[in-house]
Amino acid sequence: MKKVYYTHAPESAVIMTDLNAAMYLIISTFQKYAEKDGDKHTLSKSGLKELLENELGDFLDDASDKAEAENIFKDLDENKDNSVDFLEFGRYLILYTSLFHQVAVLVEAI
Repeated sequence: MKKVYYTHAPESAVIMTDLNAAMYLIISTFQKYAEKDGDKHTLSKSGLKELLENELGDFLDDASDKAEAENIFKDLDENKDNSVDFLEFGRYLILYTSLFHQVAVLVEAI
């Protein structure tokens, strides 16, 4: 089913499926934190930490822990270029979403 989604303002309304809207939201959220350091295609350590705190903090116990954010950054930065690109972040998000789904299935079973 298609719905109307607002990308930034009412005049920019577009009709998208829920999944297309979710993908758009993931990309725009990534870019919002990435562009704070001047490149909307890669996250710095501080950009990743801020994204984790603000967007996933409700589900990540240690999102505000500097050492934990550093460990997550090191794990995500596969090519060791001292930044996290969208593909590196996307892999993390897929794993995180899969884990979240497993928890939801367990909760339903209770």
